[in-house]
Formats: sequence, structure tokens, C-alpha cells
Amino acid sequence: MFKFNFSSADDQHRARAEKYQSSDKIESYSPLTSLYKFNLVDVRHVEHILEESDHENFKNLTDALELKSDVVKGVYEGGLKIWECTVDLLTYLSKESFNFTGLDVLDLGCGAGILGLNAIKNGAASVHFQDYNSEVLELVTIPNVLLNIDGNKPEQLDNTNKLKFFAGDWGSLCGKLGVYDVVLTSETIYSPANYNKLINIFNTVLKKTGVIYVAAKQHYFGVGGNTRQFEQLLHKHKWETSVCFCSEEGLKSNLNRLLIFGCKEASKNLHLTMRTVLISM
Repeated sequence: MFKFNFSSADDQHRARAEKYQSSDKIESYSPLTSLYKFNLVDVRHVEHILEESDHENFKNLTDALELKSDVVKGVYEGGLKIWECTVDLLTYLSKESFNFTGLDVLDLGCGAGILGLNAIKNGAASVHFQDYNSEVLELVTIPNVLLNIDGNKPEQLDNTNKLKFFAGDWGSLCGKLGVYDVVLTSETIYSPANYNKLINIFNTVLKKTGVIYVAAKQHYFGVGGNTRQFEQLLHKHKWETSVCFCSEEGLKSNLNRLLIFGCKEASKNLHLTMRTVLISM
């Protein structure tokens, strides 16, 4: 049996998540959609269920939906939506034929979890998923994982170390996450108020030979986040950064989507092994 590993002591969410023990049950719970050959629960259907729900355990999400807001500070951080840069990062990793074999991976700010799913598909030794809202993990991330793991491979179901789920603010998770070869994170630098918490996570979870991929828009209008400010802060913390992809579509819309990866100075040799193409702005 698949056993769900939550970092928090939220037994209610853990217990409710246990009901999704097979893809058959999930398909009866939600219509499916697909992206990059991954089967995913239909988030619009999940939103419809939430809009009609008065369940107190989902209040954070229902409040956000009532406000018609992608982000409600301290309540909901956009996990029900698959953001553009997530698709950009997935496209980049696929084109580069990134080899996850034997690597420990963190999908940070995972939402639907497709970056982590891609790592599982490509042989990662372990994949941990983190989202601000445990409700997102329960209603979206965990069902998506179950829909895409191969039931004919028992090792994919043994999640004692391989598959774990962490809910909560980054500030509360320092010291609770594992250590990883690869951290994948998308659309997580929209708020400068969170930069120090995010970098503290980076400082504590990355192995010395590890690498972090950050996918982000150049500017987040209205909330203040931008890649230049974030890179400058990374440099102050002695991180090496490099732009490895720039979306042409973003240039046209003045929302330049960038992929940045950083590595500690001790692992500069990774720049040579990642086959990274530097593209100037």
C-alpha cells in the first residue's frame, strides 16, 4: 500500500489523502487532463468542487477562489495553477535530456507536481514535493503522483525515502527538508518579501555538488519580484548563477521568462556537465 508522508502533524490531511490509493479512485474523483504525457487531475473540476464546498479544512482555498486571486498572502500561494514558467522549465529539461538517474530531487513550490513527476519518470532516486498548502498536496499533487507512478514497479510505491510531501511556509521548513542533488522551482520569486526565506532553504538543502533550477518571469508586475534583484541577492550569498534559457514568447509580451541555475562555488564544475547554453538578453 502507498503510504503518504507529510512533514506536518496534519493528521486530517494525511488521513484524507490515504483515500487515493489507486488511479481508478482518482479517475472517479476527477476528470483528467494531460501535459507532457502526464495524466493530471483537472484543476478546474477541483476548483468547482471547492466553490461548492463549505468544508472548513479547505477554507484557505475556498477563500482564495472567492477573491478570484492567484495568491493570497499567508493563506494561499497559487498551487492550483500550472504556471507558464513551469512548462518552460519542463521543456528545457526535456530538450537537454537531463539525466535524473540516481539523484535526489526537490520540487519546491510544487503545485501540480509535474517537475517532480518528470524526475520520477527519468529515474530519480527520490523526489520530495513541497507546497505552501497541504490542501493542494491532498487535492492535486498526490493524486497526480498516483496517476503517473508505474504500478508494475513496486520500487516506485515505496516512498519511505523516495516520495515525501512537505506543506508549509519556507521559514517553517528549514531543517525539516532533506538534502538534494537537484532543486526545481518555478514562479517562486514573485514576492521579494520571501527571498531570504527561499535562499535560506537553498543554503540548507543543496548537496555540495548540487544544482538549483529557478524558472521565473523577468518582472512580476504589481508584486515587485524580478530576476535581477533575486540574482543580486544570490550573489551576496556566494552563489554562482547563470541564465540558461530565455523564452522568446516572453520577450514579445514583456514578461521575459528566464531559467537560472545556481550552484555553490564548491561545485563550479557543474557548469561543464550540465551542457548549459547561455543566451544573452
